[in-house]
Amino acid sequence: MCSLNSLMSSEWKSHLSQCFRVAGRLLATLSGFFLLLVDTATLLATDAIIILPIWRERERERKIENCGFLNILQRLNSIVQMKLEEEEEEKEEEE
Repeated sequence: MCSLNSLMSSEWKSHLSQCFRVAGRLLATLSGFFLLLVDTATLLATDAIIILPIWRERERERKIENCGFLNILQRLNSIVQMKLEEEEEEKEEEE
């Protein structure tokens, strides 16, 4: 039986060797990319666990502040409306 070395020419050996090198580099690149994705996902999950409760608390505080501000604006608007109605009544009485 003939061995594989004797059947393959040196050109084929060189080509096959180069293919294995390229495949190895591609595999290393893909595994590195996969590890980068896993690392990024882990960091995002960790940040979400830490930041999300803080962000929710700030949003709640902001909503409370906005409600207070809106209440003040509504009160001012009602006061202005009352003053305008009083002025209209005074003008009608003068006429």
